[in-house]
Amino acid sequence: MITFLYAAILALLLIWLIIKVVKARLANQVKLGDGGVEELISARSAHSNACETIPITLILLLGLEFNGASVLLIHLCAIVFVIARILHAQGVLTDILKIRKLGMQLTLLIMLALVVLNIVYLPYDQLLP
Repeated sequence: MITFLYAAILALLLIWLIIKVVKARLANQVKLGDGGVEELISARSAHSNACETIPITLILLLGLEFNGASVLLIHLCAIVFVIARILHAQGVLTDILKIRKLGMQLTLLIMLALVVLNIVYLPYDQLLP
């Protein structure tokens, strides 16, 4: 299962982002919310955006895998998505808009590609009894 390899890699990214949030909370003594602290606002934003995009993309990737797409295509989509999420997180955390924008563009591109690919590779002969 190729998808689970990338799920594990993306889980490491999420763990790193969680650690960023925890460190910012501890450093600024903020229990809940962001306390108006820029570092914590950025860390929470990077983490929440990852949490919003990773699950659905992994579901689409798994669908593509189950629908019989080529191994190379699955790896290509997954690798680009991982790179996109790292770029976006770095862009948010460092406030570098170019990196953040590129990361989000690649994320959306891969998500849309996976939607289209899942429709193309869908085994239509199994949809009807």
